[in-house]
Amino acid sequence: MLVVDLDPQGSAVFWSTTRGTNKPTIIDALPEKLGDIIRAAPELGATLLMIDAPSRLDPVALAAIRVSDLVICPAATDLLNLAPLQETVALIESADKLGAAVGVLNNIDGATKKIEHAKSVLLAFKMAVAPTTIWHLPQFSAAYDKGKAVTELKPADGKAATQIDALWGDLDKFAGRTATVKRNGKATREART
Repeated sequence: MLVVDLDPQGSAVFWSTTRGTNKPTIIDALPEKLGDIIRAAPELGATLLMIDAPSRLDPVALAAIRVSDLVICPAATDLLNLAPLQETVALIESADKLGAAVGVLNNIDGATKKIEHAKSVLLAFKMAVAPTTIWHLPQFSAAYDKGKAVTELKPADGKAATQIDALWGDLDKFAGRTATVKRNGKATREART
């Protein structure tokens, strides 16, 4: 796996430094180098490339969206986070990637009613929604502080690790469900059966 950190916050690179190992490979990059990085990824042994893009809507985020096969859009249930989703969806649509986008309810500590409302907002924007909700759990920050993934913490089957394993399965299914198909010279996305 290769992780490209485009976020000026640099949280993925910082996590890697804390981790003290080169697995997974995490690099700090400029958006204009994405094409070169994608072409070089197989030579580096990477079969999966993840891009950590900034949450603000700018040319850096747009560059990441344009080269992505799957766009993961974290969403919370509060109005402060749901309100800007329309702009995020517009950015994803401008790159013709809405069919490859999936909303993930992340860092949730609200009631089920709020979760259902957030899902309905994402669905109203015609964005797929991952079935797994990622709850606000202390294991996530504990793992980050130690330079680990929650799946590496003991016990390995803790709540946070179980959620991430389930989300990974969800995203794998979404990635497998869509394929680029060329019709009349135009690339479109369609569901695989």
